[in-house]
Amino acid sequence: MNYLLILSLFPYVFYFVWFMSQPGASDLKEYMRLYWSGSFMPFDSSFFKYWFFQLHGFWSYFYSMNIILAILLFLLSFNTFFYQLLKKEEIEFKNEIILCFCIFLVHLVLNIFHFYPLSDRLYLYLIIPFILLLTSSLSFLVRKSQINIRGVSITFSVILFSTYLSYISYKENDVMSVYNYINSKNESSIYLTENTKKAIDNFNIFTDNYFIGNIHLYKLDNSFNKSNYLVSRVYNKMRPNKTAKENVKVLEFVKNNKIGLEVNIGGYNVYRILK
Repeated sequence: MNYLLILSLFPYVFYFVWFMSQPGASDLKEYMRLYWSGSFMPFDSSFFKYWFFQLHGFWSYFYSMNIILAILLFLLSFNTFFYQLLKKEEIEFKNEIILCFCIFLVHLVLNIFHFYPLSDRLYLYLIIPFILLLTSSLSFLVRKSQINIRGVSITFSVILFSTYLSYISYKENDVMSVYNYINSKNESSIYLTENTKKAIDNFNIFTDNYFIGNIHLYKLDNSFNKSNYLVSRVYNKMRPNKTAKENVKVLEFVKNNKIGLEVNIGGYNVYRILK
């Protein structure tokens, strides 16, 4: 079985070698490396901030977007697991949990060398060890307290399932809705803050400018003679479906130049320039 497990990796290696030998593969690789540049682990002063966001992503995506509930389940899983290790108690799914986290360590090594990004949409496979951790911890507590396991299972299943309802209709980078809104106003151009221009330019490059239409994008300046609208991206992943705070510099600029907030759309604030 061990030999078969090792041999199972070779089809992926062969496929990768074949793929990288195809015309345009090296160009695509460089493009994707640039596209995912913000997802590679930094080794500067932003290292701790980077991991704060990653840990928040782990417990929120795998347990709940309700922060208090997520932290409680996170602590329950890991504290119980390490308690069992220290006390040399029997741990359900121990080998499977260790194997899954070893896979994640490989992912981290690849990330360090910029071979594979670390992003919420890409570490979804980690939901397996998190579920196993929680299940193993609950099973251990049930055995120790002699509570009815069926009742505990049903209760936690309902709680966990209901918390994921907070994801419904949530978008934090909805460029299409911004375009549709500006088009509905019969505007042929929009101003963008610096960070917003980078985000929307990336979207346009990724979609070959298919959705941009006749809208011209201008980086924010002081002329205000090219458009009636200013769009600013607000980072909202930490608390989905909540109104994120605007950048301090943008708020100051808006206040000093008679610009009013008109609507928030999928992670973007759309301002009306009051002339």
